[in-house]
Amino acid sequence: MVKKNQAMEENWLNDEYVRYYNSNYQTSPEEFAAYLKLLEVNSQDVLLDLGCGNGDFLKTASPHVKMVIGADISPLQVSLARERLKPFANASVICSDFVGCAQALQRQCRNLPLITAVFSRKSLHHLTDPEKRSMLQSLAPLLAKGAKLYIEDGVFFSFEREHIQENLPKLLEECARYYGEAWERKRGDLLNSFLNEHPTGIGFWTRELEAIGFKVTGLHPRSSFYGGISAKKV
Repeated sequence: MVKKNQAMEENWLNDEYVRYYNSNYQTSPEEFAAYLKLLEVNSQDVLLDLGCGNGDFLKTASPHVKMVIGADISPLQVSLARERLKPFANASVICSDFVGCAQALQRQCRNLPLITAVFSRKSLHHLTDPEKRSMLQSLAPLLAKGAKLYIEDGVFFSFEREHIQENLPKLLEECARYYGEAWERKRGDLLNSFLNEHPTGIGFWTRELEAIGFKVTGLHPRSSFYGGISAKKV
């Protein structure tokens, strides 16, 4: 049995933290439209958004797919997402942690079809590596053959997580260049993420995705520490 990540729960069950995140880490509609292209969605897709937040991506995706389902651990985010998605009959949102998401989906979504597209952005670095593995393994039976996946998150593209300390000076230099004038404002959040949360290496993601029947089809690094992974179930 995988031990629960208490730090994640403390943050995302804190409404003040959730409001801070929503006001400081907004995503443009143009970016969400780009993610739909990366996922190559079509009108028959059943799309799952892990860490759906306040529902922005679900709202963007709903007109383009058969069904959208969001999952988030924060009751406030779930409430905001449900309110935002009221006009869309093909949308639903569940309140669940990621490790228990598969069970929650089967319990709360009646006649759940096989999922054909999975999206997650800036969410899975909150999970330890054993939690990520458990989540992937439990979701795998709910995913159709040919299902598409896009994860964008804290990912180390040039080293594995166990080597973070020796790479930290270069990492911080790159952060300063990457964020420019915003670096000093973001420095505390990034350091906390690198050292106290759980971004992990591309090698881990590749191995774990292959273990549940996925093939990595593309890497989309925005930096050495952040970017996307595309994969397809074979």
